[in-house]
Amino acid sequence: MPEFLAAVCASVRQDLENGYYTVERRVRRERLSLRSHISNGRPAIIAELKAKSPSRGQLRQAIQPALANELVASGAAGLSVLTQRAHFKGSISLFQEVAESTRCPLLFKDFIVSERQIDAALASGADIVLLIAEIFHLGLSDLPLEEMVEYSHGLGLETLVEFHSPSLMDSSLSSKSDYIGVNNRNLEDLSLDTNHFFRIAPNLPRDRLVVAESGYSDCADVLRDFRAGADAFLIGSTLMESPDPGRKLKELASCG
Repeated sequence: MPEFLAAVCASVRQDLENGYYTVERRVRRERLSLRSHISNGRPAIIAELKAKSPSRGQLRQAIQPALANELVASGAAGLSVLTQRAHFKGSISLFQEVAESTRCPLLFKDFIVSERQIDAALASGADIVLLIAEIFHLGLSDLPLEEMVEYSHGLGLETLVEFHSPSLMDSSLSSKSDYIGVNNRNLEDLSLDTNHFFRIAPNLPRDRLVVAESGYSDCADVLRDFRAGADAFLIGSTLMESPDPGRKLKELASCG
C-alpha cells in the first residue's frame, strides 16, 4: 500500500477518534456553486490556502483570513482550504473563519475516509468536498466512492473527485461527481509530473467540468492545459510561497 496515503489516512483516523472532526460551532452562509464562477473564456483559478506541503515543507508561517479576501479580490474563482492537520498543518477553525468572512465557493480540502468528515465540512460552511479516488481504490475509506458522492450530494454539497492514475479515470467519471480533478502529483510517492494532465486530457469528456491540479506557476503551463481541456486550476504552493500572493494570482487569472 502506498506509504504516504496510508500514513495520512492513519492520521485522519486518529483525528476522527480524538474529536477533531466533531464540529460543534456551525457556520451558516449562503451555499455557492463553483460552476457559476467558472467562465469558458479564461482559466478559473481555485486558490489554495495551506501552511505546509509534504513535498515542499513550510510554505507560510501563518495564514490569516485576510489572505483569503485578498485572493478573492485578486480574481480567485474559488478557495480551497486545507483542513488535514498532521501533514499539512491544516485547520478547520481557519476554514470556518474564511467561510464567515469570504463570499466565494469554498472547497473543504482533506483526505476524506469517513462521512463524519463530510458532516464537518457542512457544519464548517463548505460548498464542495474533495474526494481522492486513490483512497477509495485502496479501500481506505468507510464507504465506496459512489456512496460518498451520494452522501455529500444528500447534504447539498458539491463534490470534486480527483485522480492521478489513468486507471482510475473511468471510476472517477462514473461517480456522478460535479467536478473531475486530475492531479499532476502522484500521492503514492509525491512525485510531480507537470505534463501529466496534458497527456490525459484527450481522454477526458468535454461535458464535465475539469480541474487541473498541482505544479502550476506560470501562464505557459496554465494556457497549455486550459487549451487542452482544463476549466479550472487548483493552485496552492505557488501562491503561498509568493511574497505577494494577490499579485501572483492576478497574473495567473489573467492568462490568455
